Amino acid sequence: MLGELPAVGDTNVVIRGKVAYVSQVSWIFNATVRQNILFGSAFDPIRYSKAIDVTALRHDLDLLPVFEKCIKEELRGKRRVLVTNQLHFLSQVDRVVLVHEGR
Repeated sequence: MLGELPAVGDTNVVIRGKVAYVSQVSWIFNATVRQNILFGSAFDPIRYSKAIDVTALRHDLDLLPVFEKCIKEELRGKRRVLVTNQLHFLSQVDRVVLVHEGR
């Protein structure tokens, strides 16, 4: 189906409909959780919510606000250094240091 193996003998592969390839090795790309789930598709709130529910991710996503509980609450009053490329955190910090080309 993927064209990675040579056909044996006189065989044909006919695909009718849509095909999805799911690797046996899980991976994510450097983006938001939403972008990893959408994988380039347009955001449809109903379809997105269904994808989260059928993959049992709802509980995991509820656990993700570590920034709020850990960085902002538990470590309040302490000096914290957050190294990230997630720009949505910038509005919640006191100082931003940009590292560009090693400087």
